[in-house]
Amino acid sequence: MDGSDRYWLCLIRSMHAEPGRGMHANIAILSREPQAVQLRLVIEQHDADAVTENAARQFAFNNVRAIIVSEGSAGSQKANFLLAPEHWEAGRVYEGTVGGSVRHLHSLQLLRRGDDYVRASFEWVSVEP
Repeated sequence: MDGSDRYWLCLIRSMHAEPGRGMHANIAILSREPQAVQLRLVIEQHDADAVTENAARQFAFNNVRAIIVSEGSAGSQKANFLLAPEHWEAGRVYEGTVGGSVRHLHSLQLLRRGDDYVRASFEWVSVEP
């Protein structure tokens, strides 16, 4: 944007083309400060069919690509993120490096489901070792 490496996350709502004129698009801005992150699903101790938390951490199991749309700190939007539908489940805890530090987020509520994405709310949490 403006020749810099900043970007906004937008959604094209509609596009119109008229003969002899240029294209016109209606765009919805989802975020002015999106963050692409690599999250890891934190494995709970009661997940009997899962690998151990140490193995998952060491071998990078359960990695999830996501976009944090809003961290919730600005107050205009509650904290929410986009991720693939197969990685969505309410109540899951994810770990990722956000803003240079390791943080954990707890998925809360499904906000919107698309064919290839889920938009959901979350809250920042602290996880005990």
